[in-house]
Amino acid sequence: RNLGTHLTKVKHTSLDVWKPEWLTTLQGIGNKVSNDYYEHNVPEGERYINNMSVNQGDKMDNKEGQKLQKWIRAKYEEKRYAPKGVDEPKERLARGENLGAKT
Repeated sequence: RNLGTHLTKVKHTSLDVWKPEWLTTLQGIGNKVSNDYYEHNVPEGERYINNMSVNQGDKMDNKEGQKLQKWIRAKYEEKRYAPKGVDEPKERLARGENLGAKT
């Protein structure tokens, strides 16, 4: 939540009201297309691996939280692993491109 709304919008799937354009974007892009773009060129050993155990529930220790935040910023804010010269999926979708997302 402390990453900023330019990176994340935390929404509950059943408790929050979703705008129709959000659903259209999610359906048009999907996880595979998104991950293929944002994780296009992740070097070996740099991908975030969740090391939390199930018995910790939804609590994350500070060190693990910092690792996750660093990964998210590199992936979405810096676009460190995205292919060079290729627009983000949301921009391509807005232009009317079919990204091949499976719904």
